[in-house]
Amino acid sequence: GTLIYVVLQKWNRFWSAPVTVFMGNVIMYFAFLILFSYVLLLDFRPPPPHGPSAAEIILYFWVFTLVLEEIRQ
Repeated sequence: GTLIYVVLQKWNRFWSAPVTVFMGNVIMYFAFLILFSYVLLLDFRPPPPHGPSAAEIILYFWVFTLVLEEIRQ
């Protein structure tokens, strides 16, 4: 009982620490830049015959969530 509570409390404290949140944001920003560069430079196809690739769909969703976050703020 209490051991699980202590572990969960430490887990929550670690992931909500400002330095951990900041590093997570930096890592995800670089991942976004890499995916964006990949889609624009290597994987950009015209829509009708093939449709958007999986990477392009992920990029669209990611941009959509970034816009929603800006609206929320």
